[in-house]
Amino acid sequence: MALAHRTKTSSYSATANDLSMFRPDWLNIAMGNSRDVLKEKADYVTTSCHDDGIYKAFAIFLGLYRKQF
Repeated sequence: MALAHRTKTSSYSATANDLSMFRPDWLNIAMGNSRDVLKEKADYVTTSCHDDGIYKAFAIFLGLYRKQF
């Protein structure tokens, strides 16, 4: 995953109207229960919000969680 060029800012989104939060220089993360249009634009898709998706994405990008999704 080549995300080294990203800033320390990330956005977490689940609905299509959240697409406006995505920025080219941010790490854009879609929840597993997101609409397909959001997943296609995201840098990473985590698990759903009901399956601790935000926690798992934080953990992956902070190097705390080794499991691959």
